Amino acid sequence: MSKSVKAALLSAFVIPGAGHILLKRTMTGITLIAASVVALYIILLPIIERAQQVVEQIKAGYISSKDYEVIGMMMAQPADSDSLVRIATIALAVIWIIGIGHSYLLGREE
Repeated sequence: MSKSVKAALLSAFVIPGAGHILLKRTMTGITLIAASVVALYIILLPIIERAQQVVEQIKAGYISSKDYEVIGMMMAQPADSDSLVRIATIALAVIWIIGIGHSYLLGREE
């Protein structure tokens, strides 16, 4: 398997930037990894906060622990974080695509 394919696969299936590190483009790789981690943090933070709120409501006895009620509570998302999560999701997708394509092209040059 060529180096370009290995780099692209690492960036596609591990994390964007992993292929760059394989190709010894460490700063570019670290930049892509850091941007991906920040975007993932922004995406996951409201989900984790909502899960903690539901757990607290179950512990306090406000809702029962039946599956359908818990699922309903989890699906009710606060609207204030919606736009930021959308932007982070789009940014993560763009970072991922750039990471795959750029690492493949860099691998072909070597």
